[in-house]
Amino acid sequence: ITLPGFRLHAHGAEPTGKPSLVAWTNAMDFAEAVEAASPYWVGDLALYADTRQDWEEKLPQAMAHVKLAKHTIDNLKSVSRRVGTTARRLAQSKSHAAEVASLAPADQERWLDKSKTEGWTERELRQAIRTSHRSRILEGQAPTMHQVEVTVWMDVEARTPFEAEQEAWTTVKDALSEMKTTR
Repeated sequence: ITLPGFRLHAHGAEPTGKPSLVAWTNAMDFAEAVEAASPYWVGDLALYADTRQDWEEKLPQAMAHVKLAKHTIDNLKSVSRRVGTTARRLAQSKSHAAEVASLAPADQERWLDKSKTEGWTERELRQAIRTSHRSRILEGQAPTMHQVEVTVWMDVEARTPFEAEQEAWTTVKDALSEMKTTR
């Protein structure tokens, strides 16, 4: 992409000539907009591919060229499917949009607007939503369910990042499944 003062390509941005501060600001604005929009683009493009039954046989070969892991694409598709344009515009990031994806559209917009106004991180938004759900518990009743955020880091040896991610997810799912059956 060529902008006044800069040439943007897949691996960087190069000045052309001696760009002005205005040219730099415009290029930066463009780059920020692309960075914010690209997760939605990927999700929307993947959703579109799902609708093309005439691509069914050739799509796996085309997807082999995509460097994103299948799980990542599935997550982006899920957000794109469940979060509309108005909520996306309100969301500070794709992660904020993902936090409200399970809510009704009006609730998505209400929470995202509040998050933007308050300057919440996605974690603060998640906690606020959870807290509001907990407040529905009857007065005087002690909460019996508690939510805990857990992050798991695994080293997985595989030929590709996609295969490593799939192997890690299989290991985690198997462990969780085993935990359920031993209770």
